[in-house]
Formats: sequence, C-alpha cells, structure tokens
Amino acid sequence: MKFFPQNRPAIIECEADQRPSTTPQIQILDSSGTELVVSGTIADLDPVNTTITTATAAGIQVFTLVTSSNLSPNRRYLVAAGTEQSEVVELDRYVGNSAYLKTPTWYSHISASTFQGIRMSYCLSASLTDVLYDHCVAVFSWSLDSVDQAPKRVDFSISKGNPASCVTPVDLLRIEPDLRKKVASGTDIKAIITQAYEELCDSLTAGGIPVYDLLGSAGLKRAHTYLTLYLLSETYGMEFVEEQQLYWQRYRQAVDTLKAIEPVDRDRDSTVNAVSDVFYTGIRIERA
Repeated sequence: MKFFPQNRPAIIECEADQRPSTTPQIQILDSSGTELVVSGTIADLDPVNTTITTATAAGIQVFTLVTSSNLSPNRRYLVAAGTEQSEVVELDRYVGNSAYLKTPTWYSHISASTFQGIRMSYCLSASLTDVLYDHCVAVFSWSLDSVDQAPKRVDFSISKGNPASCVTPVDLLRIEPDLRKKVASGTDIKAIITQAYEELCDSLTAGGIPVYDLLGSAGLKRAHTYLTLYLLSETYGMEFVEEQQLYWQRYRQAVDTLKAIEPVDRDRDSTVNAVSDVFYTGIRIERA
C-alpha cells in the first residue's frame, strides 16, 4: 500500500506489462466502494516511444536512441522488437541521445527495437488530498491492439503528516552506530526506509490493523526501525547473520504487539485526532 501525506501533491502510478495502444483510464474507490474518481477518467501515459539506433549485445548498459525527448532518470522502460525477447530496463541518466542504464541488459536487441514508456499515472486533485482516506483503491484500465488487458490496481491512503519519515537515518544510527561502515557501498538508505515502511504497512493491513490509526505512535516507529535495520543487514554479508536474526526477531515482536491491540474506534467524532491520542507505553498502546 502507498501512503500519501494530506494536503500534498500526490501521483498514483503503476506500470503496464506492455505499452498501451490507447490512453489508459482510471477509477478510484474509497474503502466503502464509493467512487472518488469516476470510471473512464483519463490517466497519463509516459510519452517516451522511440527506438534504438544500433543492435546491441546482452550485458550492455547504454543504448543510443533516435531521440531522448521526455526521458526521466530512475524511470523504467520496455525494450522490445516484435516477438524478440523483451525486457524492462531502468534509466540511470542520459547524455544527448545516449541512455545509460542502472544495470546491464539480459538480452541482445536488434536495431530499431522499441524503447517505450510503460508508466501510467494520475495526479490526485487538491480536493482529494485535502481529505483523510484510509485504504483507497485505484484501478488502471488499458488495452493493447484493441484488446482489453488485465487492470492494474494500486492501494493507497491519504494520511496526516509524512509517514515515510517515520524513521530517519539518524534513528537507525542510534541503534546501530557503525551502520554506514557495514552496509554495502552505494546502498540507498532512504530507499530502504521507504521499502520497509511499505512492507510494514502491508503486513499490518493484512492483519486487520488500520495503519492510519497508528500513525505517529512509537510502536509503529519501533517496528519500522527494526524492519529497516533487518533489510539493511542483508547487505552486511554472512558475518552479520546474528544481527539479521536479532533485528527480525525484534521486528516481529513489535508487529505482534501492534496486531494484538484493538484498533482505535473508527466511529468517533471526526474532529478527534486519531494520531495524537495513540501512543506506545511499554508493551501496549493506550489511548491518552
């Protein structure tokens, strides 16, 4: 599940399996099934639709394109040529018409293979992000050569504050002072923090716990911290197996504690701040 802060610009996005033949559409529903964005609303499609100029062998990390117009670093693109093996590549940077990839290609590609954007997106209006929503569903519909394809679903919530900042690198260093010496060179700690937050929220949601009610609680932060340290410890190497086990055990203890707590009453007056009155004391969450 994706979490977006209230009163901030937010873009819902996902990737099609192949480049849609027509403009994709979107429908957004809240947790009760009420339409927030009506079915058939036009979504955006990444405009990149070019070709490579020369054949390439497997294992290369740069394509020469006919045009680099609209390319975006860190975005993924589909490289294909008819029935030839296709693959999705992630762009690191581009210089002129040379597109440099983050990782080597798996396959060879013939000249004139397509290099296409597959990202479908929709910018949420201010009227939507001004309101708190828990567990909405965005459904992207798209077609390929006039044939409807399986819809793509994105689950998200609009919440107070910025949940992705629940844990910071400083918080991690308080527990693991030598963290930067242990993790692999080039590790993006902020990306790991975001990944850990999304995995934690998915776990709690699957357990029937409304994450929205826990935002701001120390219990949520504790679970997020240990899951992040666990994911980072996977880059330590085999000599840090004990750290991995310890962080995973503490993460599971924190999650089990959160799941054992009765969810905050969702029928209270909407003016009551469900974030500020939930806090962590010892091994349980109490209402202030």
